[in-house]
Amino acid sequence: MTGLGKRWNKAKIIVSIIDPNAEIDKKYVTLQVVTIEGKTIQGLLVSEDEKQIVIFDGKKPQTIAVADIDERNQLKQSSMPEGLAGTMAPNEFLDLVEFLSTLK
Repeated sequence: MTGLGKRWNKAKIIVSIIDPNAEIDKKYVTLQVVTIEGKTIQGLLVSEDEKQIVIFDGKKPQTIAVADIDERNQLKQSSMPEGLAGTMAPNEFLDLVEFLSTLK
């Protein structure tokens, strides 16, 4: 989040909170992997090489051998949850936007 207030104005910050899937930076795209055993893992791609990939599933990094991957898809979904703005009081939402806009 460092530099967010420098890159985005308050209107863009508000839109990104209300609709996190509207515009997703490549580094925050959710990756879905299905292994040859049928296990599905979703999260952020941490690293990859020719032998393995590492996905952070929100709890811990998951290492998957490339040879064990049956399917790999980028989801058009942000890792930020939808409906976050609805869980806050209006003044909390405004405080959050104000705080994020100060991150220069």
